[in-house]
Amino acid sequence: MTADEEQELEAGRDLSQREEDVLPVAGLSSGLFQFLFITGCIVLFVLVSKLYLDQYLEIRELDQQLDRERARVEDAEREKDRLAAELRFLRTPDGTEKIAREKLKMVRPDEVIIVPVEPGRLTR
Repeated sequence: MTADEEQELEAGRDLSQREEDVLPVAGLSSGLFQFLFITGCIVLFVLVSKLYLDQYLEIRELDQQLDRERARVEDAEREKDRLAAELRFLRTPDGTEKIAREKLKMVRPDEVIIVPVEPGRLTR
C-alpha cells in the first residue's frame, strides 16, 4: 500500500469516527433521536396545518361577508333606480294629478265627488 492510500484510509476512518460522534446528539441514542425528530416533524406539520386552516376559514368567512355586501349593494341600486323612475313619473303632469287625487283628495273644478256611505251609518 502506498503512502497516499494509507492517508486516504486514515482520513476515511477519521470521517467515520466523526459521523459516529455527530449521530447521537447530546448523548442520545440514534433510536431516540429518530423518535424525537419524527415527533418534531409531526408537531411542526400540525402547527402549520392549524395556521393554514385558521387562515382558510377566515378567508372563507370574509368571502361570504363580501358576497352579502355585494347583494346589499345590488338591492340598494335596484331601489335607487325604482325611486328615480317614480320621481321622474311624479314630476310629470300625470304624476302630479295622481298625487293630488289619491293623497290630497282633490278634484277638478268641473267634477263631483260621490262618497259611498256604509248602510246604517247615515245620520241626520
